[in-house]
Amino acid sequence: MNLDNHFKNLAGLATKEAVAVLLDYISNIDGVNISVNRGYKIGYPNYEKQFPMEFEIIFNDFDGEKWLISPTSSIRTDRVHKIEFYANHIRLLDYNVTDIYVVTPDTLSKKEINAISNYSKKIHSGKYLSFLTDIISIFDLGNKILYKATSKIETAKRSNILGKFAEEYVVYLLNDHDNLLLWNDYDSFFKTTKSFTFDKYKLILESFGLIQGKDKIFSIYASTNIPKLTNNGLPKTDIATYITLSNTAFIVKKISVKNTDKNEVSVHQGDVKDIIQAIETSLGVTISTSLKNALEDQQKYGGIKDVEKYAKVSYDTLIAELPKYNNELVAFAIFGDNSPRIVDSRQIADIILYYRNFQSFDKHSYIDKYIKEFADKGQYGTPFKWTFQKSSDKGKSIQLKGFTNNKK
Repeated sequence: MNLDNHFKNLAGLATKEAVAVLLDYISNIDGVNISVNRGYKIGYPNYEKQFPMEFEIIFNDFDGEKWLISPTSSIRTDRVHKIEFYANHIRLLDYNVTDIYVVTPDTLSKKEINAISNYSKKIHSGKYLSFLTDIISIFDLGNKILYKATSKIETAKRSNILGKFAEEYVVYLLNDHDNLLLWNDYDSFFKTTKSFTFDKYKLILESFGLIQGKDKIFSIYASTNIPKLTNNGLPKTDIATYITLSNTAFIVKKISVKNTDKNEVSVHQGDVKDIIQAIETSLGVTISTSLKNALEDQQKYGGIKDVEKYAKVSYDTLIAELPKYNNELVAFAIFGDNSPRIVDSRQIADIILYYRNFQSFDKHSYIDKYIKEFADKGQYGTPFKWTFQKSSDKGKSIQLKGFTNNKK
């Protein structure tokens, strides 16, 4: 066996095992009702079972709907055509199979990435008869399975499942030693170290301001162990990451992770006095009495229409004055800056990571981006919708709804 073939065999095994680990993890999440079987095979009556796939996923909440998975370490035409052949016959024999995916790692050459993209486009072109659903990465496979498996679960529980999964996944990829090897010396390790999370790892570290090839990492440790706020609420930081560089420099980065398929989500719930205090602390000034009174009326009436109807002066004041503080509002509501509930600096996030589309931004660039993109979509000239969680909250607390990066 030549050296190149040896590398390919190692890579192939790594890809299959990476998929196996991910599927095992998802199947054991409380509330996710799927069954995962390895070594699916089917055949025609009185003939051998000659049409295999590596993994079978059964969605038990969807009348036994099945997805089949064929992992591969690289994309070659002959390999994909062989899987197409199997998929064609499987679809004729097993009517419970709805989706069949070829799954690849993320650490592929540019040539292979282009090949995957081109074949995926061909599948969806409407001009090519394919029996595959798509060719996707391991990361995208995990998302698809989890969003499908939880789609019938009530909203609050589903949000908790998606949120916890994303946090644990990010902690896993940040603590993965293979990713550290690839970051420090990609050229030496990429053929044998097929991490299906390295592209995400690299993206996060770059959002930290680190540069691959320049900033060598001695150690990195990520944890969700963040203390709660003074009111026992959850802080904005979900993951604290502690990094020691090879030059002995030590940095801490605090990540807020968002995992949702919604376009709007609650980003703050609490007494309006917290917002007022955060703005004043940030700027070192006292805001006008008229704006304070207007914000109190917003909390009292709950929604923008009722504020306009019952407190027109406050409504006009909010429109005129509140946009002046958009930077402070975003820093507070999304990152936790200057919150009076903070007891530990780790509770204030400096990175926001959108898991679904996997985009990671540092605080300052995101605040500018967020305001420019959403100020005209919120209320009172701010990039938020001002409302309440339930009717009993009126007069006691206020809710800010923010916008996500999900495409509408």
